[in-house]
Amino acid sequence: MEYLRHKGQFQNEEEAPMPGLILMDLYMPRMDGLTALKEIRADSKLCKIPLVVLSTSKSDKDIHESYELGAIGYIQKPVSFEALFDVLQTSDKSWFRIVESIEP
Repeated sequence: MEYLRHKGQFQNEEEAPMPGLILMDLYMPRMDGLTALKEIRADSKLCKIPLVVLSTSKSDKDIHESYELGAIGYIQKPVSFEALFDVLQTSDKSWFRIVESIEP
Protein backbone atom coordinates (compact mmCIF):
# COMPACT_ATOMS: atom_id res chain seq x y z
CA MET A 1 0.00 0.00 0.00
CA GLU A 2 2.94 2.32 0.64
CA TYR A 3 4.13 1.73 -2.93
CA LEU A 4 0.69 2.43 -4.41
CA ARG A 5 0.29 5.58 -2.32
CA HIS A 6 3.89 6.76 -2.87
CA LYS A 7 4.69 6.81 0.84
CA GLY A 8 7.95 6.18 2.67
CA GLN A 9 10.71 4.89 0.43
CA PHE A 10 8.37 5.02 -2.60
CA GLN A 11 7.82 8.79 -2.68
CA ASN A 12 9.62 9.22 -6.00
CA GLU A 13 6.91 8.51 -8.58
CA GLU A 14 9.47 8.03 -11.36
CA GLU A 15 11.15 5.23 -9.42
CA ALA A 16 7.80 3.79 -8.25
CA PRO A 17 5.42 4.17 -11.21
CA MET A 18 1.76 3.20 -10.92
CA PRO A 19 1.17 -0.36 -12.07
CA GLY A 20 -1.07 -1.07 -15.04
CA LEU A 21 -2.32 -4.19 -13.29
CA ILE A 22 -2.31 -5.52 -9.73
CA LEU A 23 -2.05 -9.28 -9.10
CA MET A 24 -2.85 -9.82 -5.46
CA ASP A 25 -3.04 -12.77 -3.11
CA LEU A 26 -5.76 -12.96 -0.47
CA TYR A 27 -3.32 -14.22 2.16
CA MET A 28 -0.63 -11.58 2.64
CA PRO A 29 1.45 -11.12 5.80
CA ARG A 30 0.57 -7.56 6.88
CA MET A 31 -2.91 -7.09 5.45
CA ASP A 32 -5.33 -9.64 4.08
CA GLY A 33 -6.18 -9.28 0.40
CA LEU A 34 -9.86 -8.45 0.84
CA THR A 35 -8.97 -5.55 3.13
CA ALA A 36 -6.35 -4.35 0.63
CA LEU A 37 -8.88 -4.68 -2.20
CA LYS A 38 -11.39 -2.55 -0.24
CA GLU A 39 -8.75 0.13 0.39
CA ILE A 40 -7.61 0.17 -3.24
CA ARG A 41 -11.17 0.46 -4.56
CA ALA A 42 -11.99 3.22 -2.03
CA ASP A 43 -9.00 5.34 -3.13
CA SER A 44 -9.83 7.66 -6.05
CA LYS A 45 -6.23 7.49 -7.34
CA LEU A 46 -6.06 3.68 -7.28
CA CYS A 47 -9.60 2.49 -7.96
CA LYS A 48 -9.23 2.33 -11.75
CA ILE A 49 -6.18 0.01 -11.71
CA PRO A 50 -7.32 -3.45 -12.86
CA LEU A 51 -6.89 -5.94 -10.03
CA VAL A 52 -6.83 -9.72 -10.35
CA VAL A 53 -6.88 -11.93 -7.27
CA LEU A 54 -4.40 -14.80 -7.50
CA SER A 55 -5.00 -17.13 -4.56
CA THR A 56 -4.87 -20.72 -3.42
CA SER A 57 -8.35 -20.31 -1.92
CA LYS A 58 -11.14 -22.28 -3.59
CA SER A 59 -13.75 -20.78 -1.27
CA ASP A 60 -16.87 -19.57 -3.06
CA LYS A 61 -17.12 -16.86 -0.39
CA ASP A 62 -13.62 -15.55 -1.23
CA ILE A 63 -14.33 -15.65 -4.96
CA HIS A 64 -17.69 -13.87 -4.71
CA GLU A 65 -16.40 -11.27 -2.26
CA SER A 66 -13.39 -10.54 -4.47
CA TYR A 67 -15.67 -9.80 -7.42
CA GLU A 68 -18.10 -7.81 -5.26
CA LEU A 69 -15.21 -5.64 -4.07
CA GLY A 70 -14.10 -4.87 -7.62
CA ALA A 71 -11.63 -7.53 -8.74
CA ILE A 72 -11.76 -8.03 -12.51
CA GLY A 73 -10.69 -11.65 -12.20
CA TYR A 74 -9.98 -14.47 -9.78
CA ILE A 75 -7.33 -17.05 -10.61
CA GLN A 76 -6.75 -20.07 -8.43
CA LYS A 77 -3.03 -20.19 -7.82
CA PRO A 78 -1.49 -23.53 -8.78
CA VAL A 79 0.77 -25.33 -6.34
CA SER A 80 3.93 -25.52 -8.47
CA PHE A 81 5.90 -22.64 -9.96
CA GLU A 82 5.75 -24.25 -13.40
CA ALA A 83 1.95 -24.44 -13.28
CA LEU A 84 1.78 -20.83 -12.05
CA PHE A 85 3.98 -19.76 -14.95
CA ASP A 86 1.66 -21.58 -17.37
CA VAL A 87 -1.43 -19.87 -15.89
CA LEU A 88 0.17 -16.43 -16.13
CA GLN A 89 1.40 -17.09 -19.65
CA THR A 90 -2.07 -18.24 -20.73
CA SER A 91 -3.63 -15.19 -19.06
CA ASP A 92 -1.22 -12.95 -20.93
CA LYS A 93 -2.14 -14.52 -24.25
CA SER A 94 -5.89 -14.58 -23.76
CA TRP A 95 -6.87 -11.68 -21.52
CA PHE A 96 -4.26 -9.00 -21.15
CA ARG A 97 -3.52 -8.65 -24.84
CA ILE A 98 -7.13 -8.00 -25.85
CA VAL A 99 -8.25 -5.70 -23.05
CA GLU A 100 -7.92 -1.97 -23.52
CA SER A 101 -6.75 -0.17 -20.41
CA ILE A 102 -6.65 3.43 -19.28
CA GLU A 103 -4.07 5.23 -17.21
CA PRO A 104 -5.06 5.20 -13.52
